[in-house]
This record gives sequence, C-alpha cells and structure tokens, in this order.
Amino acid sequence: MKNKNKKHIKRINPISAGRIFGIIYAVFGFFLGIIVALNEYTKWYPINDESIKLLGPFSIIVLPIIYGIGGFVAGILSSWLYNLAAKHFGGIELEIE
Repeated sequence: MKNKNKKHIKRINPISAGRIFGIIYAVFGFFLGIIVALNEYTKWYPINDESIKLLGPFSIIVLPIIYGIGGFVAGILSSWLYNLAAKHFGGIELEIE
C-alpha cells in the first residue's frame, strides 16, 4: 500500500533558489566582514598583504555583496542540476502530515 502522505519535489525554481541562497550567503558575508574588520583593529591574526588590509573597514559592505552574488549563482546552478537529476531519477521524497 502506497502512503498518500509522501510527496516528491519535482522542480525547484532557479531564480527563487538563487534569491534564497543569495540572502543566506550575504548574511554569512556580513558576519565574516565583521570578523575581518575587527581583526584589522584588534590584530588577532596579523595580515601582511596590503590589499587585504585595505579591505578591513570596507569588508562589512564588500563581503556581503560578493558572497550574496556568489550565493545567488550557486542557488541557480544547484537548482538547475537538481531539476535535471529529478527529471531522470525522481525527486526528493517528503513525508507530509
């Protein structure tokens, strides 16, 4: 007997996944930016590269943008690959009450 509460994710909208991944990665980038900026002022880990030292105070702005764009692209590519695999092998099975 087949359980009627089991459903499969057949397709993920790439733009929707990209948007969510982008937001999550931007938040990670923000926290990493805080750590990089604090490191520049506290010298927890001395950095000898001048280009990275310049990033210090701007990292709170720059890193969320870079990580957000990377997350958006990763979300699009991941959902595209998922859709391709799900078409040939079936989707992820979810049990819903």
